[in-house]
Amino acid sequence: MAVLDRYDGTRWYAANDTSATDFSDRYLRVSSRIDNPAPGEEKLFTFFIRNRWDLPWVPTIGAMQAFEFYDDYASDRLPDLRYNRATDTALLPGGLDVREDYVISAIPVADRLSEKNKPWPTPDTELRDAAAFLDIPARARSLGAKTDMQAVFKIAERLRLRGRYSDGAFGWEREFEAGRDSIRLDEGFVNAPAMVGNDEQYAATMALLANRLGVPARVAIGTELAKNGVIKGKHLDAWVEIRVADGSRRVLETSEFMGHRAPKRDDVRLTPVRLPPERQDEPRPSEQEQPDEQRELEEQPQQDEADEPLPRWPLFLLIPASFAAIPVAKGVRRRRRRSAALASTAYLGGWEELLDTARDLGIAVPPPASTRPARARAPGISPRLAREADVAVFTPTEPVPAGPYWDRIDEQRRRLASRAPGWRIALAPLNPASLFRRR
Repeated sequence: MAVLDRYDGTRWYAANDTSATDFSDRYLRVSSRIDNPAPGEEKLFTFFIRNRWDLPWVPTIGAMQAFEFYDDYASDRLPDLRYNRATDTALLPGGLDVREDYVISAIPVADRLSEKNKPWPTPDTELRDAAAFLDIPARARSLGAKTDMQAVFKIAERLRLRGRYSDGAFGWEREFEAGRDSIRLDEGFVNAPAMVGNDEQYAATMALLANRLGVPARVAIGTELAKNGVIKGKHLDAWVEIRVADGSRRVLETSEFMGHRAPKRDDVRLTPVRLPPERQDEPRPSEQEQPDEQRELEEQPQQDEADEPLPRWPLFLLIPASFAAIPVAKGVRRRRRRSAALASTAYLGGWEELLDTARDLGIAVPPPASTRPARARAPGISPRLAREADVAVFTPTEPVPAGPYWDRIDEQRRRLASRAPGWRIALAPLNPASLFRRR
């Protein structure tokens, strides 16, 4: 979901353009095809958005090679997509709305860390300096390790064995507050009499301790897919990614460094964890301190007025208005498809316009699981148009303008209409089949 690769003493955050010589660590605009080489087999993944996704981070898997919205009406948002090849994360301002489904081609990477892996030889000096406040715990908890990677795992083991887990959401556990600032992670966590936190504190501390040892590490936010494939906000977790000798990032499993036992009052003397003064919440006014204007409004008696029935004659206009809206919606859709910002999107819109014409004329169209040339054969569409759409969508460079292609699409639409019965042609503009088809 997201990768946090910088720490400023208050929080881990996602940085942009951290290297002066490498452009792969920038969030750049991408086309439908991405130059992002990685070892492994390329696979297709489809993401269905069934609830509003407010986060700007676009869920991805592995090293993404291609991105395409499932429906053409959402393809206009593709120019807003930004991708960072160094972290394999994507950004889309405004998040994702319901039914803005998309398909990615990606290479899942081998990402599990073991003690046999050698760390990247060059430490991240900026992160190592940011973790200076954890120097003593880093050295003390890695004693006895023969290699840097063994030291990372030894620290992880001691965090897991000593730590307790709590979200600090209920009852007396509320004294264990959220946050990743140096006070919360030092005196309030790793050096506290009772080391209590959730994956936020564990992952943030573990990544800093590894960097203090000279092993490059960062924090990642995401989830491991369940069998049903459903992802919700509550499923998101934080873990640590370690850079190894070959330059790749390997996951240090959360189970390696996070304790799962719940805290108890009688375990040890519990010290309340408090936020620094600048982060303290402002006290809320009590009910006795309500403004005079608000009290006067509450003291005024409420007068109920009888509701007057609304006239029913406007309801009879809904039926003709709904029929009139269908051709208008189709016209708006056609104009958006043809005037798409990207030429590849305009090609894809022309192909979808042709298939929608066939649906409105009552001609059977194969399901989307088929290839475009296969879908062209059943309704009698020229396979050349399907191949042109494939080339435009999957070519690494932007194709030529789609104006001539749309002219051929319009000619093919007229041919389809000439083979249909007269009553089909007359009712096609009012047929909502292409507007409400199952995606």
